[in-house]
Amino acid sequence: MTLLLEEKDDILYLDFNSPPVNVLKAETIRDMIGILARDSPAKVVVLKGSGKMFCAGLDVKDHLPDKVEETIRLFSELIVAFFEFPGLVVSIVHGGALGGGCEIAFCSDLLLAEKGADFGQPEIKLGVFPPAACALYPVLFPSKISNHIIFSGESVKAEELERLGIVNRTFEREVLFEKAHQFLLPLTKLSSAAVRLAKKASRVHFPQLQDNLETVNRIYLDELMKTEDALEGLTAFLEKRKPTWKNR
Repeated sequence: MTLLLEEKDDILYLDFNSPPVNVLKAETIRDMIGILARDSPAKVVVLKGSGKMFCAGLDVKDHLPDKVEETIRLFSELIVAFFEFPGLVVSIVHGGALGGGCEIAFCSDLLLAEKGADFGQPEIKLGVFPPAACALYPVLFPSKISNHIIFSGESVKAEELERLGIVNRTFEREVLFEKAHQFLLPLTKLSSAAVRLAKKASRVHFPQLQDNLETVNRIYLDELMKTEDALEGLTAFLEKRKPTWKNR
């Protein structure tokens, strides 16, 4: 099983279970979309990971030309499912959240993390860019923070993101999940109707974000994936060598 489920105190935990770094496959993403779409009594859905880190994102092989369109479409459906879920979606990050794993964490309603955890979008170093991040981060974060994350490919520590208001709370690793559960418990005592409508009200701008995401996806598929550097960067990563850029 690549996704483990556990319900406790009106909180549904979804545990990425593809250690050591929980690379996401299409099957896992489809399962997550299905869970978020179904009628569930859980007021809070929590995403967390097994192994050494939260999630290292999608499989790079799934970004090659024969699979990339389906991969981008499916991941976009997952992000939409986060926004449309009537309860709260929370990520608890240990170790790190990279690539699609970082997009999942940042697009959650609340974000809790281990002190020292790394968050990053390294795609630019592979000659590509993260579509969901490019569509959503400029709206979710101040522009200079969004730009640094997307354009540098460098990771940012959880403590810095907490200082910036992007991570809600950080905890030491040994107490992370216990403290996170305690932090979330009061949310389960709230009226689910009030939470659902408050989330709906706070997402009135989302149709525009969906349009932005579709536009960004087309830039990725119709323009970026036709560049020589995109294929070179992805191939070099899979072959464990440095890319040779042609800048076209």
